[in-house]
Amino acid sequence: MTVPPARQRSIAAFCRRVWRKNSKKGIPYAFSNPGQSFDDETGRFLIGPSRFGLTCASFVLAVFDAAGFPLAEYGSWPVDRTGDREWQEKIVDLLQSRAEPEHITHLRNEIGAVRYRPEEVAASTALAPPPVNFIQAEKLGTQILGRLKERF
Repeated sequence: MTVPPARQRSIAAFCRRVWRKNSKKGIPYAFSNPGQSFDDETGRFLIGPSRFGLTCASFVLAVFDAAGFPLAEYGSWPVDRTGDREWQEKIVDLLQSRAEPEHITHLRNEIGAVRYRPEEVAASTALAPPPVNFIQAEKLGTQILGRLKERF
């Protein structure tokens, strides 16, 4: 995917805004939907009644979405795919001793939410035009994983 230089600068500026606004407190880790996660003007992460944090992969989606360059069609991703619930439960177990009990409760309540896998997000940056749907991202994501496994 080719992004025009002016658009690249705009996205980079928004990334700097997100960093400045969130670097002190950080962004909590959770399985919330990446859509509408940041204030468009300030870059502040919007914690709310149904948003408690992001995964590493959904963070990337959320930043690009808020910068006005959505990479994925969120509604096309399936809920509760094989292995997702187990992965989410494992993450909650790992965070159990590191997070506040209230946050762990929120995480447990999000188990079963849509999981945007890293390889699918990587694929969504390579496919044109964005936003891409799940079928496209999963296909290329599987190829990306295959190549990584071959090399490492």
